[in-house]
Amino acid sequence: METEAYAASGIERKKIETLFGEAKHILALTRLRLRGLSGARDEFLLTASVQNLKRLARNATIHAGSRYKEPVFSEPEASRRNQSAASSAVPPKRRNIFK
Repeated sequence: METEAYAASGIERKKIETLFGEAKHILALTRLRLRGLSGARDEFLLTASVQNLKRLARNATIHAGSRYKEPVFSEPEASRRNQSAASSAVPPKRRNIFK
């Protein structure tokens, strides 16, 4: 029988192990290329920064409540897009989400 604390720590462990697995297999961090403690720290921080930037890009391009990877349009652009889809082959401009 598992305790609640063991189950909670398992969830946290899985999050951390997933990040290390991604760093090892996808970002090719199987061995450190820089020597010394400061070199290892710099390389690990660079890898963590890449993972954070990937997460930021993924979360910034997907609408917060949507499960689908559709572009985010403001209301007037979305209605214009539906009206002029047949008449024009030019796609509408995307809304800048970084304002």
